[in-house]
Amino acid sequence: MKYSRKMAGLLAGAVAIASCMGGMTVQAEDDGCFDLCGEYGAYYRHPESGGTDWELVMLYAPDYSTLTADQKAEIAYLEIPESVNGQPVTGIGKGVFWELTSLTEVVMPDSITCIAPSAFYGCAALESIAIPESVTEIGSHAFRGCTSLTSVTVPDGVTEIGEYVFYDCRFLSAAVIPDSIEAIDAWAFGDCVSMTEITIPDSVEKIGKNAFSCCSSLTDVQIGSGVTSIGDYAFKGCSAMRRITVPASVTEIGAQALGYTFAGGLIPDFVICGTAGSAAEDYALANGIPFEEAGSEPAAPSYGLVGDINGDGVANASDAAMILIYSAAVGAGYEGTLPEYFAK
Repeated sequence: MKYSRKMAGLLAGAVAIASCMGGMTVQAEDDGCFDLCGEYGAYYRHPESGGTDWELVMLYAPDYSTLTADQKAEIAYLEIPESVNGQPVTGIGKGVFWELTSLTEVVMPDSITCIAPSAFYGCAALESIAIPESVTEIGSHAFRGCTSLTSVTVPDGVTEIGEYVFYDCRFLSAAVIPDSIEAIDAWAFGDCVSMTEITIPDSVEKIGKNAFSCCSSLTDVQIGSGVTSIGDYAFKGCSAMRRITVPASVTEIGAQALGYTFAGGLIPDFVICGTAGSAAEDYALANGIPFEEAGSEPAAPSYGLVGDINGDGVANASDAAMILIYSAAVGAGYEGTLPEYFAK
């Protein structure tokens, strides 16, 4: 894969960060942020050893808002450097690739541990993103509006999926959430209209407000046994869903969290399954939603004496005649069982 001309300039500028430092005395600011070489900025952290060198921990790119549309269109592939003049790059800064709408692929090194808020916000053409296993933190809005993303795997080590991280990723149909995740925050997967299923692991304790709101294709949701709280509107607007099983661990379910269209009406034929006497049953009763006890089997219908089709207590020629009538109906296209047919 070739670098774009713009990318070559970016990497050259990145190297310039460290080279400029050779003749500079770097003074720490309160927030640790430095503006170097006029084009790039970076976060530096003093080693715990008390030495004189500063470690490059967060790489910042130029201000892309100053680029023309034609210049932005050149940036389709980016490879983040593992180091800059020997200094390790361990983070991607806030808003670094904001609305680079032609960016289709990004390669990140294993040195990266943090993806800052809004790092890839609005990268509408981004088709794939391999988040390194080294990443332990993904900031809010990090991939918001990446409408071409089709799948994503969150690394095992990230403990929280922050607010709006994958919001409006409209073609995201598959997301793997690792066992390390403890919370899925507000709108984390909101408006992911192509998502059809999601498994929330047992490690998750909290599903935030609107976390999966407007995932209109979502039909299969597996909620882990560690979840204790489902926030307001968490699954509101998931209009394709007809059934959800809520574990007994859940003690709090927010307003219109389950079974509601985005307009505020109840989803037709929606059923909540759960444990009798649980928060799930309380929520279902309070909202007029049918409730089924999880694991219960529907009662088998009883038709009395075998062969007694008309229910008169005996099996005789009358029942045989009714079977013939039913058989003729089936031949004409009727689908159903004998009792259903004769009850009409």
